Amino acid sequence: MATTDAHFGRMSYNGEFIGFTMERTAVAIPEGTYRGYKRDSAHFGMRVVGIDVPSRTNIECHPANTPSQLLGCIAVGSSIDSDALDNSRAAFDKMMSIVPENFSVTVESVPAK
Repeated sequence: MATTDAHFGRMSYNGEFIGFTMERTAVAIPEGTYRGYKRDSAHFGMRVVGIDVPSRTNIECHPANTPSQLLGCIAVGSSIDSDALDNSRAAFDKMMSIVPENFSVTVESVPAK
C-alpha cells in the first residue's frame, strides 16, 4: 500500500508477523537484502534495529507514527491508519523481543492482490 507520503508493508521474522511497516516515499530504502542488527541509537537514546544500507548512514527501524518522523528509516506499527501507523511503540517492543542481535533485512515490493 502506498500514499503520497508513505509506503506501507508487513514485517515478519521466521514466519511470525510482527506488524506493519512504513517508509517515507521520498527516502525509501531500495529493494535488496541488508544486514540488520540491534544497536544503541544516539538519536533516540535507546536500542533499535540498525540497517546497513550502502551510501546511507544511521538507517534504523524505530517507533514512528507519521511519514514526517522518518528520514530514511523504517517504522513499525500494529495497524495502518490512512497515512500513518498506530501503536508503533507496542509493535516496536514486539520486534525487539523477537529479532536476534544480528539478522538479514529484505526490502522488496510485493504485487497488489
